[in-house]
Amino acid sequence: MDTFWTTMNEAQATVIAAGVTCLAALIGVGLGGLLFGNKVKSLEDALKITTQLARDATVSLQSFQFQLETITQQVSATMVATSEVRAKQVEAEEERPVVLEVAPADAALIASQPELPRDAFKSSWQRIAKKIESIANDESIDGRIRARYLRIPRYDWREIVGALNFDGHFGQGAHRFLRAAELWESFKRRMREVTDDDAALMRQLAIDVRA
Repeated sequence: MDTFWTTMNEAQATVIAAGVTCLAALIGVGLGGLLFGNKVKSLEDALKITTQLARDATVSLQSFQFQLETITQQVSATMVATSEVRAKQVEAEEERPVVLEVAPADAALIASQPELPRDAFKSSWQRIAKKIESIANDESIDGRIRARYLRIPRYDWREIVGALNFDGHFGQGAHRFLRAAELWESFKRRMREVTDDDAALMRQLAIDVRA
Protein backbone atom coordinates (compact mmCIF):
# COMPACT_ATOMS: atom_id res chain seq x y z
CA MET A 1 0.00 0.00 0.00
CA ASP A 2 2.86 2.39 0.81
CA THR A 3 4.35 1.66 -2.60
CA PHE A 4 1.06 2.63 -4.31
CA TRP A 5 0.93 6.09 -2.69
CA THR A 6 4.58 6.80 -3.39
CA THR A 7 4.45 5.70 -7.04
CA MET A 8 1.09 7.36 -7.88
CA ASN A 9 1.31 9.73 -10.85
CA GLU A 10 -0.42 13.12 -11.24
CA ALA A 11 -3.39 11.79 -13.24
CA GLN A 12 -4.15 9.15 -10.62
CA ALA A 13 -3.93 11.76 -7.84
CA THR A 14 -6.39 14.01 -9.70
CA VAL A 15 -8.91 11.19 -10.08
CA ILE A 16 -8.61 10.18 -6.42
CA ALA A 17 -9.00 13.82 -5.26
CA ALA A 18 -12.15 14.21 -7.37
CA GLY A 19 -13.55 11.02 -5.89
CA VAL A 20 -12.85 12.15 -2.34
CA THR A 21 -14.52 15.50 -3.06
CA CYS A 22 -17.65 13.83 -4.40
CA LEU A 23 -17.76 11.50 -1.41
CA ALA A 24 -17.47 14.45 0.98
CA ALA A 25 -20.27 16.26 -0.84
CA LEU A 26 -22.53 13.20 -0.57
CA ILE A 27 -21.73 12.85 3.13
CA GLY A 28 -22.46 16.56 3.66
CA VAL A 29 -25.86 16.33 1.99
CA GLY A 30 -26.64 13.20 3.98
CA LEU A 31 -25.75 14.84 7.27
CA GLY A 32 -27.71 17.91 6.27
CA GLY A 33 -30.74 15.71 5.68
CA LEU A 34 -30.37 14.22 9.13
CA LEU A 35 -29.83 17.57 10.85
CA PHE A 36 -32.54 19.47 9.02
CA GLY A 37 -35.21 16.81 8.85
CA ASN A 38 -34.42 15.63 5.32
CA LYS A 39 -35.30 19.10 4.03
CA VAL A 40 -31.82 19.73 2.67
CA LYS A 41 -31.35 18.49 -0.88
CA SER A 42 -28.48 20.75 -1.85
CA LEU A 43 -26.02 23.28 -0.49
CA GLU A 44 -28.38 26.08 -1.57
CA ASP A 45 -31.21 24.54 0.47
CA ALA A 46 -28.96 24.28 3.52
CA LEU A 47 -28.05 27.96 3.18
CA LYS A 48 -31.72 28.94 2.93
CA ILE A 49 -32.66 26.92 6.00
CA THR A 50 -29.75 28.32 8.00
CA THR A 51 -30.74 31.86 7.01
CA GLN A 52 -34.36 31.22 8.06
CA LEU A 53 -33.25 29.82 11.40
CA ALA A 54 -31.16 32.94 12.00
CA ARG A 55 -34.15 35.14 11.17
CA ASP A 56 -36.38 33.15 13.53
CA ALA A 57 -33.81 33.56 16.31
CA THR A 58 -33.69 37.33 15.69
CA VAL A 59 -37.49 37.58 15.87
CA SER A 60 -37.51 35.58 19.11
CA LEU A 61 -34.88 37.89 20.63
CA GLN A 62 -36.84 40.99 19.62
CA SER A 63 -39.99 39.49 21.14
CA PHE A 64 -38.14 38.77 24.40
CA GLN A 65 -36.78 42.32 24.53
CA PHE A 66 -40.27 43.73 24.00
CA GLN A 67 -41.69 41.55 26.78
CA LEU A 68 -38.87 42.58 29.11
CA GLU A 69 -39.51 46.26 28.41
CA THR A 70 -43.23 45.76 29.04
CA ILE A 71 -42.54 44.08 32.37
CA THR A 72 -40.16 46.90 33.35
CA GLN A 73 -42.81 49.51 32.58
CA GLN A 74 -45.39 47.58 34.59
CA VAL A 75 -43.04 47.36 37.58
CA SER A 76 -42.34 51.10 37.35
CA ALA A 77 -46.06 51.87 37.18
CA THR A 78 -46.68 49.66 40.22
CA MET A 79 -43.95 51.41 42.21
CA VAL A 80 -45.34 54.83 41.26
CA ALA A 81 -48.83 53.75 42.32
CA THR A 82 -47.38 52.52 45.62
CA SER A 83 -45.73 55.89 46.13
CA GLU A 84 -49.01 57.69 45.51
CA VAL A 85 -50.81 55.46 48.02
CA ARG A 86 -48.11 56.07 50.61
CA ALA A 87 -48.28 59.83 50.04
CA LYS A 88 -52.06 59.77 50.51
CA GLN A 89 -51.68 57.74 53.70
CA VAL A 90 -49.17 60.23 55.07
CA GLU A 91 -51.45 63.08 54.09
CA ALA A 92 -54.41 61.41 55.81
CA GLU A 93 -52.38 60.86 58.97
CA GLU A 94 -51.25 64.47 58.99
CA GLU A 95 -54.76 65.80 58.44
CA ARG A 96 -56.41 63.51 60.99
CA PRO A 97 -57.56 65.70 63.86
CA VAL A 98 -56.25 64.94 67.31
CA VAL A 99 -59.16 64.72 69.72
CA LEU A 100 -58.34 65.59 73.29
CA GLU A 101 -60.70 65.43 76.21
CA VAL A 102 -60.59 68.94 77.66
CA ALA A 103 -62.53 70.15 80.63
CA PRO A 104 -64.85 73.08 79.79
CA ALA A 105 -63.01 75.29 82.24
CA ASP A 106 -59.74 74.72 80.37
CA ALA A 107 -61.11 75.09 76.84
CA ALA A 108 -61.03 78.87 76.79
CA LEU A 109 -57.51 78.92 78.23
CA ILE A 110 -56.18 76.51 75.63
CA ALA A 111 -57.84 78.40 72.77
CA SER A 112 -56.23 81.65 73.91
CA GLN A 113 -52.70 80.21 74.01
CA PRO A 114 -50.49 81.10 71.00
CA GLU A 115 -49.16 78.36 68.71
CA LEU A 116 -45.82 77.04 69.85
CA PRO A 117 -42.88 77.75 67.49
CA ARG A 118 -42.18 74.05 67.04
CA ASP A 119 -45.79 73.36 66.03
CA ALA A 120 -45.77 76.20 63.51
CA PHE A 121 -42.37 75.03 62.26
CA LYS A 122 -43.59 71.45 61.79
CA SER A 123 -46.84 72.52 60.13
CA SER A 124 -44.99 74.66 57.57
CA TRP A 125 -42.53 71.86 56.84
CA GLN A 126 -45.33 69.34 56.30
CA ARG A 127 -46.74 71.61 53.62
CA ILE A 128 -43.34 71.79 51.94
CA ALA A 129 -42.85 68.00 52.18
CA LYS A 130 -46.24 67.49 50.56
CA LYS A 131 -45.17 69.82 47.74
CA ILE A 132 -41.93 67.84 47.28
CA GLU A 133 -43.86 64.57 47.03
CA SER A 134 -46.23 66.04 44.45
CA ILE A 135 -43.24 67.09 42.32
CA ALA A 136 -41.61 63.65 42.64
CA ASN A 137 -44.87 61.98 41.57
CA ASP A 138 -45.62 64.31 38.66
CA GLU A 139 -47.00 62.22 35.80
CA SER A 140 -44.97 64.21 33.27
CA ILE A 141 -41.83 62.52 34.67
CA ASP A 142 -40.85 59.17 33.14
CA GLY A 143 -42.19 56.25 35.18
CA ARG A 144 -38.76 54.72 35.71
CA ILE A 145 -37.42 58.00 37.11
CA ARG A 146 -40.43 58.35 39.42
CA ALA A 147 -39.77 54.83 40.63
CA ARG A 148 -36.18 55.83 41.38
CA TYR A 149 -37.45 58.76 43.44
CA LEU A 150 -39.73 56.35 45.31
CA ARG A 151 -36.76 54.21 46.34
CA ILE A 152 -35.00 57.17 47.96
CA PRO A 153 -35.67 56.98 51.73
CA ARG A 154 -37.37 59.93 53.38
CA TYR A 155 -35.58 59.74 56.72
CA ASP A 156 -33.24 62.38 55.31
CA TRP A 157 -35.19 64.73 53.08
CA ARG A 158 -32.01 66.27 51.74
CA GLU A 159 -31.50 63.17 49.56
CA ILE A 160 -34.78 63.35 47.64
CA VAL A 161 -34.54 67.15 47.44
CA GLY A 162 -31.00 66.83 46.09
CA ALA A 163 -32.09 64.27 43.48
CA LEU A 164 -35.00 66.41 42.29
CA ASN A 165 -32.80 69.47 42.19
CA PHE A 166 -30.11 67.63 40.19
CA ASP A 167 -32.74 66.68 37.61
CA GLY A 168 -33.95 70.28 37.41
CA HIS A 169 -37.48 69.83 38.78
CA PHE A 170 -37.39 72.81 41.17
CA GLY A 171 -36.47 75.50 38.67
CA GLN A 172 -35.48 78.88 40.09
CA GLY A 173 -36.93 78.03 43.51
CA ALA A 174 -34.45 75.22 44.11
CA HIS A 175 -32.53 77.07 46.82
CA ARG A 176 -35.72 77.44 48.88
CA PHE A 177 -36.42 73.70 48.85
CA LEU A 178 -32.80 72.98 49.72
CA ARG A 179 -32.90 75.51 52.58
CA ALA A 180 -36.16 74.08 53.94
CA ALA A 181 -34.85 70.50 53.90
CA GLU A 182 -31.64 71.56 55.59
CA LEU A 183 -33.57 73.51 58.24
CA TRP A 184 -35.91 70.59 58.92
CA GLU A 185 -33.10 68.05 59.24
CA SER A 186 -31.25 70.33 61.67
CA PHE A 187 -34.23 70.57 64.05
CA LYS A 188 -36.34 67.42 63.65
CA ARG A 189 -34.63 65.67 66.59
CA ARG A 190 -34.54 68.76 68.81
CA MET A 191 -37.87 70.42 68.16
CA ARG A 192 -37.90 72.04 71.60
CA GLU A 193 -35.07 74.30 70.43
CA VAL A 194 -37.06 75.80 67.54
CA THR A 195 -37.39 79.57 67.97
CA ASP A 196 -39.94 82.03 66.66
CA ASP A 197 -37.41 83.10 64.02
CA ASP A 198 -36.97 79.49 62.86
CA ALA A 199 -40.73 79.01 62.63
CA ALA A 200 -41.09 82.29 60.74
CA LEU A 201 -38.36 81.28 58.28
CA MET A 202 -39.96 77.90 57.60
CA ARG A 203 -43.35 79.58 57.16
CA GLN A 204 -41.88 82.02 54.64
CA LEU A 205 -40.17 79.18 52.74
CA ALA A 206 -43.52 77.38 52.51
CA ILE A 207 -45.08 80.52 51.07
CA ASP A 208 -42.21 81.02 48.61
CA VAL A 209 -42.50 77.49 47.20
CA ARG A 210 -46.30 77.80 47.08
CA ALA A 211 -46.79 74.89 49.42
